[in-house]
Amino acid sequence: MTDGIVKKAGKKAAEEAKRAVKQIGHELIEIPKEAAKQVTGTQTSPISEMVSKGGTPAPVNPAQMKVEEKARLTYLEKELEVLSQKKKLAEQQRQVALQAQPAPPKPSLVEPTTKPKRGAPPGIAGKQGTKEAIKTPSG
Repeated sequence: MTDGIVKKAGKKAAEEAKRAVKQIGHELIEIPKEAAKQVTGTQTSPISEMVSKGGTPAPVNPAQMKVEEKARLTYLEKELEVLSQKKKLAEQQRQVALQAQPAPPKPSLVEPTTKPKRGAPPGIAGKQGTKEAIKTPSG
């Protein structure tokens, strides 16, 4: 069951990647064309058209603007809801995939060893004169 879900998700991701690459390739071709039109002056911008025609934009109906804003707002809210659902679905698929995989064994912690102390133990080092001088035979 999870293999089918994973395969479907992989196919969808591959399709989206192909579509994005195709779109980018198309845009890379279109950008120089548009730039050439703008440089040569064959394409006029909306601002330059407005200036050449008289300069004032068309009157805007406030009621119409409110209707358009509401429609745009509802569209964006629906789009957000769809994206939220897609995100939840992807999270659920990820959880299912994680549950299907066996958990890796947790390594036990190895405690570090301490460095041994140098010199004589504290009790012996402080006492002086307790040793007898050992004489070695000379000769």
